[in-house]
Amino acid sequence: MAGLATKEDYQGLATAVSLGITVLKRTKQNTWAELTAAMSATDPVVVKAFKVLELDDAQIGTIMAYQAELGLLRIAPSVIPVICPACGHYILSSDTASTRCLVKPGCPGKPFKVVAATTAKKPVEVTEAAPEAATQAAPVAEPAAVPELAVLKADMEDAVETVKEMAEEFLAADSSSEPEYEETDEAPPAPPAPRGPIALDDDNGFD
Repeated sequence: MAGLATKEDYQGLATAVSLGITVLKRTKQNTWAELTAAMSATDPVVVKAFKVLELDDAQIGTIMAYQAELGLLRIAPSVIPVICPACGHYILSSDTASTRCLVKPGCPGKPFKVVAATTAKKPVEVTEAAPEAATQAAPVAEPAAVPELAVLKADMEDAVETVKEMAEEFLAADSSSEPEYEETDEAPPAPPAPRGPIALDDDNGFD
């Protein structure tokens, strides 16, 4: 599995958007709403993407904290937040970022357009070889073992469970953002009393 890395100076919203762009591209979804729906339906494309995509707990927590903002993302045509590092405000843009803050008058910040997260590089372990090992012939590499079907099936089941868990968290985050309505004990007004029959007599204008 491959992890994701964002720019070192990204924090909060910038981190969430950077991760969100890559997640949408890897799962071949255009918007966050489409991704949530595909995850709920256990779409095979999404399951396959999450099978090789690894997000750590901090990254998942950041994504959950910015569900509303991620709902504004769009891959094509591109809609990406442009964030001001000074005041923290952002605007949506499909082009390059402005050279000055367009939200807060007099703000000295220079906005930047968030870029997609990249595959995290694994650290390379450097070991010092023993002197006698340098004179020995390199061993012949054995052919790689083919994974058994049961192992592949287990990996796929794990990916499905991961997608289901994230889908439940996404849906829970969406439902928590809905406005709450206060209940009241006041009874609804009584319906008007039915009108009685109309009598047809000489004074009602009918012949």
